[in-house]
Amino acid sequence: EMENPVPATTAEVNGVTLTYRDAHYRFVPDDYEKSDEEKQQEKNGELVISYYGSDEVEDKMFQSVLWEQDGVTYLISGFDTGLDAQTMFDMAAELVK
Repeated sequence: EMENPVPATTAEVNGVTLTYRDAHYRFVPDDYEKSDEEKQQEKNGELVISYYGSDEVEDKMFQSVLWEQDGVTYLISGFDTGLDAQTMFDMAAELVK
């Protein structure tokens, strides 16, 4: 459970709650120093900084839809997909029976 979760959009399909998030990830080198602005953005849930052994700073948007059904958690996700909540909800709805 993230301390400051990225703001979420939810939808309901057949009694199952789908949760969509559009998160801004910044991949940074191990010696990267966060700015005060970045720290604030992290607090606000606007940015996720990931020390991922990247040589350079890379910004990506991570779109995801998460849901749980019969004790199983499902996730559809991708970086820079360009898909909005409705499109991803429609994709997920195909899988929710």
